Amino acid sequence: MFLSKRQENILNYLIQADEFTTAKELAIALNVSEKTVYREIKELKENQANCMGIIINHIGKGFKIDYDTYIKKFTIEAGKTHKQHSFSLRERREQMFIYLLFLSPQKTSVIRLSELYMISSSSILNDLGYIENILKNTDIKLEKGNQGTFLLGEEIHIRELLKSFIIKVITNNDYSYNLISLQDYFIYEDISFARSLLSHMIAEKFCLEDPYYINMLVYILIAINRIKNGNHLDSLFEEEIDATIDTKSKKVSVDMIDKIAVYTMTKLNKNEMVKLYYLIASSRFSRTKQASMDDSRECIAFIDLLINKMVEKCSAPFFDNNELRKALIPHVKPLIMRLRYHINIHNPLLDEIKAECNFLFNILKNILADMANEDMCGIIGDDEIGYLTLYFQYSLEQHLQSLKVVIVCSTGIGTSHLLKGRILRAFPKWKVVDIVSSSKVKEIRDLDKIDLLLTTINLDSVMGNITIPVVHVSAFFNEKDIDNVLKITRRRDCPEGFLT
Repeated sequence: MFLSKRQENILNYLIQADEFTTAKELAIALNVSEKTVYREIKELKENQANCMGIIINHIGKGFKIDYDTYIKKFTIEAGKTHKQHSFSLRERREQMFIYLLFLSPQKTSVIRLSELYMISSSSILNDLGYIENILKNTDIKLEKGNQGTFLLGEEIHIRELLKSFIIKVITNNDYSYNLISLQDYFIYEDISFARSLLSHMIAEKFCLEDPYYINMLVYILIAINRIKNGNHLDSLFEEEIDATIDTKSKKVSVDMIDKIAVYTMTKLNKNEMVKLYYLIASSRFSRTKQASMDDSRECIAFIDLLINKMVEKCSAPFFDNNELRKALIPHVKPLIMRLRYHINIHNPLLDEIKAECNFLFNILKNILADMANEDMCGIIGDDEIGYLTLYFQYSLEQHLQSLKVVIVCSTGIGTSHLLKGRILRAFPKWKVVDIVSSSKVKEIRDLDKIDLLLTTINLDSVMGNITIPVVHVSAFFNEKDIDNVLKITRRRDCPEGFLT
């Protein structure tokens, strides 16, 4: 069976929705027309054998996945595909690493791994060397000896590393998640059970968007697998949960743990519930939720320190604004909780953020590393730094869109009004402070508050000691003029490399 990318996206969206979704909602989410949605679903239901019977259509409600039917059909298909699949070197090493993590602390051998992956012992040793390199900056070690080969580390770190790698493997190039691939690591009964736990959580009015949904789903699946194999969380959490912090999260976590205990037929220790509580509490993200001053004292101190250091390192005073602070609060508060309780979160945009916002990302990374060394915060990974980078990048872009400008023309009238209209059409948030003739340039008031001079004539002879950036443009302010303006404004406000 071959599914188009659009069909895969429709299936994955319906899987995560776990409720009836209208064609309009699908169209908006996938950026296609409603007509396209209907056509693709018709194709799935009528011409894709393995999709027949898995999409429920209800007039007035929309579409929904029959999950049990879906997972059974795709498990069979995945099994067939897996047998035919030949791993690349990178894929084989990733799969071997995940296998060893699942196996930990049990031992295996080079011979066993050689048989399992059908390659020579020397290739296995090279792969183990690659895995050792991955583990350099973690709390897990690869032990090799006469008694066998195995990964040694605390259970909390084993689970987090497993989660990170599995999420990485199931992430598509378009940053969506291929949930079908979860069947390569977990049985469908476990997947169905884990999804039912999250469905109940969402029904309790929890805001659980990507990547929090995937983070929770994969962690629960890993926890179930590890618990079934007798691997429980160590005694890492000394404090009791303060019910006043988030009673809703505590209630849901207790309910989840009770259900997992029944499902796995295992008595679970307190650490399992505490870990799940903090995972849930740090996953709740609402754009409308206002954090109280008491709860956010640590959060606000962290944000103030980070912004002050960014202003200093980037020579960018525009970062010191309340809008950026307000935007960071609902993200940083759960971030601090994730750091405290060893909770990692996946950032599917990380590679693109590093490429597009390289300067900001690296500055933030250096600042946060210094803060960690000075015990001002925990060690923050690249995924979290990537999310923080987006807030500062947005603040930068907003600043570049709200400059104060003066227009200079030969007489100050006529073409200047046409130019003003075109400038504001291209940059609607800019403020045209004044329109003056070339002879009046030196009389412009409050020059220190002006960001830019846009002129249709040469001003070299009248500029004198004026140091405001000047862009020579045409009266019609065409695309070339816009590009020149953008280059000048970015150079003006940003150190070298800021936006490269």
